[in-house]
Amino acid sequence: MRFFIFLTLLCSSVFLYSSVAQSVPNQAINAQNWKNHPRVVEIREMFSGVEKLLAARQLAVQIKKQNCGSYSETRILWTDPKGTVRRFTVEGGSSDSNLTSIYTYDLQGVLRFAYAKGGAVNGAEAEWRQYFGPQGQRFWTDYVWRKQQYTWSNVLGTQIRNPRVAFGTKLGC
Repeated sequence: MRFFIFLTLLCSSVFLYSSVAQSVPNQAINAQNWKNHPRVVEIREMFSGVEKLLAARQLAVQIKKQNCGSYSETRILWTDPKGTVRRFTVEGGSSDSNLTSIYTYDLQGVLRFAYAKGGAVNGAEAEWRQYFGPQGQRFWTDYVWRKQQYTWSNVLGTQIRNPRVAFGTKLGC
């Protein structure tokens, strides 16, 4: 019985230690801990805050649609009451593929999270996430290719640091 109690306490201590170790902000981020790393959790909370503002319709929205041959694109810019861009979305595609990129910005207008998802008629699918620190430096990228790859490689990894300029830019046909 004592051994069982000792083993239970030992396992609890190890679990507690590993939980505390995972919550240390300066711990290196890696493939095993990135989803629960404090820097990613912080960005997830900021992202949730922007989602709440969107749901409550507290962000002003501007929409721009453009066409270039068979390619069409919609750009959406959301700003808070102070005029700070909080979200910028680019949705584009043609008859054979589509790609949606969502950029989320903090209260200072700094890019903190970028997400892209694409699909193509050949079955290719990609999902990509980038996480950025308070000064806009990228600290983690996660991407997944499902089935086969596609020509999005030239778009995945794009970092829109000035969404107002990107919103106003015309498509190059």
